[in-house]
Amino acid sequence: MKEDSIRKLYAELESKSDLEELPYKITQDESLSEKERIVLQKEWWILSDYATKCDHVHNQEEIVTYAKERVASTSNIFLLARYNHVLYNITKRGENCKAAITNYISIFKQYVVQNDKEIGYDAYLILNCIIQLSKRIRRDLSDVEELIIMFLKSGDITDNIKQWILDSIKYNYKNWKLKGLEFVPDLCIRMYSQAIDYGECKAILDIGVFFARRFNKELLPTFYEKMGDNEEKRIYEYDGRMENMVIPHYNQDTYKKMMRYYQLAGNEEKRRYATTKYNENKVGMHFFKFEEKRELPKEFVEGLRALFDTCDNSGPEQLLYFLSKHCALFMPSHSLLEEKWKEVENQKPFYMEHMTAVRSDINNNMVHVTHEENWKFQYMNVFFSNSIRWIIHIISSAIERKHLSFAKVRKILLQNTNFGEELIVYRNENQFSFRLFDKIDLSIKDFFTQYQKEMKGQCPDWRYVINNLTIQFEGILRDIIRLYNGETSKVMGSNKEDVVEMLLDDLLRTEACRDLYSDEDRDLFYYAFTNKGLNIRNNVAHGFYLPLDYTSFKAILVFLCVLRLVRYT
Repeated sequence: MKEDSIRKLYAELESKSDLEELPYKITQDESLSEKERIVLQKEWWILSDYATKCDHVHNQEEIVTYAKERVASTSNIFLLARYNHVLYNITKRGENCKAAITNYISIFKQYVVQNDKEIGYDAYLILNCIIQLSKRIRRDLSDVEELIIMFLKSGDITDNIKQWILDSIKYNYKNWKLKGLEFVPDLCIRMYSQAIDYGECKAILDIGVFFARRFNKELLPTFYEKMGDNEEKRIYEYDGRMENMVIPHYNQDTYKKMMRYYQLAGNEEKRRYATTKYNENKVGMHFFKFEEKRELPKEFVEGLRALFDTCDNSGPEQLLYFLSKHCALFMPSHSLLEEKWKEVENQKPFYMEHMTAVRSDINNNMVHVTHEENWKFQYMNVFFSNSIRWIIHIISSAIERKHLSFAKVRKILLQNTNFGEELIVYRNENQFSFRLFDKIDLSIKDFFTQYQKEMKGQCPDWRYVINNLTIQFEGILRDIIRLYNGETSKVMGSNKEDVVEMLLDDLLRTEACRDLYSDEDRDLFYYAFTNKGLNIRNNVAHGFYLPLDYTSFKAILVFLCVLRLVRYT
């Protein structure tokens, strides 16, 4: 005779009307005998979701024997569905799968007929089981299709239940023939008109887009417009107080979605409205600034001072050569970046697992980046921001000692580097010659002019230096890659018929660029000019910089990047 605890549990299970798991605590009762505990653990395990999904079971024979006994002794369809499902999962016997499907269909009907809003998700899970198990044994789903169509067309079934049914079909679309569902897009529009809650409306519209793509593409603009309208429900009023500063950031993401949906809808008026609100919202966006002051390691400072002394006593040739090559005291090595990133990645910080990385551009637009890109940018930014003052000292001292000037830089680059080599270009059958230095001569000259102003305490104007050196950097890099027979053009267009010149990001990825320049050089180029870093090229090319954005920091950075392009002959 079975023990009282087991008999009592079985009696309670016979009245079970859901697929909820048993609480694990029933197996931990200290009053249980060992036999009772083993039986209860089996029952708990079989009725857990894990049992229907796991591929390996240690005590297979025991579980199979127990589940078969329970199938023979119960009439509860909820229990039968689970027992048969687990048996099929372990034994792969088709009759258990068919029995489980039959049980699940009965449960599905029962759930839908209840017409209880709270049971919608349960109906969704049951339908998933029916479809996925049927796919396993290639069972014809026509009877389920008829049942679903009947429920969807019924005026007695709540929209919430219908939404979950449609969501299950959408989730299992690869296993579903999608026959007889042409009415669903119109159904979704009707359901949306009755919905109030943002989340419910969004779920219905997502489903509507899915079915409209398959059955009625003419309705897609309607759905996208309604998706934009629905997003506006998420906009919060901002009172301007700093304690509520998160609101504009939240709204900005919402306005961005509205712009996208209205564009997909082809509604230009509403897209312009969303764009206007997006730009107006930027005014209220504020950011916390975190500062951390640390003393540099003694060894690091001593190394910098020794380097400073060496450069201070060097002639113009040696000094310019030094500035054009990688120095680990000014920029982190590529291997160090990779090593530090792996340390961070292995620690699996909370924010990396549960949050996406975004970066605000100069116009306060949020741009998604990878956690790796974001971390490397932050690391390089801190590193270079600390080392730039030493570079300033070196250049300032060299100018004061007359070791460095425009005339000397010009002479060295023209005589000793590829910047002085004569290049030929053809324009409309006419031949012209030029030197790479000719592209930057005036801006290099102005660099020294503005630098001397800053040394004297006057107000420098770095606009011409930064603008010209940034734009010419890309052109010079392209010329150099071309000189070394590297690729500088690519095929574009829908039919791959148009040939255009590569832009900076593409040039940096070419094999020739990797051969010509070190990993550290390219890290610096990415940091300075691309959206992986400061994005100076984009901001200059599109006129995003204001006069206040043209700083000595950027001028020196761009100057150093140009020097890194130099190849000594």
